[in-house]
Amino acid sequence: MTNNSQPDEKFFTIDHAEIIIDEESWQPTKNIAEIMASVTKELLKEPQEISILLTNDSHIRNLNLDFRGQDKPTNVLSFPSDEEFYLGDIAISYNTLAREAEEQDKDFLHHFIHMLIHGILHLLGYDHETDDEALEMEAKEIKILEDRGIKNPYI
Repeated sequence: MTNNSQPDEKFFTIDHAEIIIDEESWQPTKNIAEIMASVTKELLKEPQEISILLTNDSHIRNLNLDFRGQDKPTNVLSFPSDEEFYLGDIAISYNTLAREAEEQDKDFLHHFIHMLIHGILHLLGYDHETDDEALEMEAKEIKILEDRGIKNPYI
């Protein structure tokens, strides 16, 4: 999932996750590592592990095209693994998140937390292909966000 040819790529680990940052816009984002550590610790159990790529629209557009046949950027992509304890990869685009947060009058970090939770839930088996699945997944997201003092992103 990573693109090793990008010279500004950053790599670090937190509880349950390896983080790759290949978009410089993520660098000054306050508390991003602490937020990710808190969310992964809450949602994942030992010894579950994931990888998170914090990227840009260009990179996520290529991933979306290669893996989903969609030639457009998106906010978050999840790639489940077949391994028992390695749940998979998540990619999140700074550009799309920033644009959506502005358009929807949302706090950027709140929107990021929502998309991180959304991506992790996909790796845990949640989906939104049917109305019932969507309602179940959204209810789970809303509860986790509410517990963090973040309002329902669906209203």
